[in-house]
Amino acid sequence: MIRLSELGCETERVWVKVEGTLTRDTLPILAQSLADQQQRGMREVLLMADGVVSIDRLALEAWLRETPPQVEFCFVTSRVVLHQLLTSCGVRVVST
Repeated sequence: MIRLSELGCETERVWVKVEGTLTRDTLPILAQSLADQQQRGMREVLLMADGVVSIDRLALEAWLRETPPQVEFCFVTSRVVLHQLLTSCGVRVVST
């Protein structure tokens, strides 16, 4: 299960809270959300990821290789372990 909630936006940038799991089943939902943000004219999506409880690393890596999002995005987290895991999967991560 995944829940995405828009926290706010400014010109060409949006903050989206991500809660739940990143798995083969939920990554298409994230991809659709990123595509929707691009359609809205957003150039950068900041994914606030402290609410992520589980990541299927293999699914995330495959998703990034097979269907990379067209909009620039990064995960934002204060959790060191989550930061390291996401970075090792090849995504950009910013610490808070």
